[in-house]
Amino acid sequence: MYNLIEDTLEYSNIGKDGEIRFDNISPSETIDKIKEELKFKYPNKNINIQKTNLRPIHTNAPLFYVLILNIIENGIKYNENKIPEIEIRTEKENTGIVLSIKDNGIGIEEKYHEKIFRMFEKLHHDSEYKGSGLGLSTASKIVNILKGKIWLESQEGEGTTVFISFTEQA
Repeated sequence: MYNLIEDTLEYSNIGKDGEIRFDNISPSETIDKIKEELKFKYPNKNINIQKTNLRPIHTNAPLFYVLILNIIENGIKYNENKIPEIEIRTEKENTGIVLSIKDNGIGIEEKYHEKIFRMFEKLHHDSEYKGSGLGLSTASKIVNILKGKIWLESQEGEGTTVFISFTEQA
């Protein structure tokens, strides 16, 4: 119950700091900080996070941190492998940068791809996987604030790739 209250408070406070400042940030530096946090949060998991071709992104650094942390943690939490693997990369597109976060977790059936971005939508009981059902809804809320787009590709048993589009600096 405590975690649910904490997660709900975090969700409700996102974007309430007033004006959102955008800067060119290094996703690589953010991911390095997240890796350090995860070592303490999951000391018994041998998490492998790979960074490939990461370009600077024009975004809000604190919101970007929370966004990426939530998605990576989902890839770790919903993972039965001895070594949870996460691969993060960026691709340049016509309108900006698309960041992808791919995991080797349990995957998500296609019929749930939209549902999991809604508040308190959980696909598993707490006895299987603990969580509040706010991780990906928090990610979706942040992406909306950042004026981007979020979607995923996944098949049950084959992992998930979450994509986030960021527009280039005007």
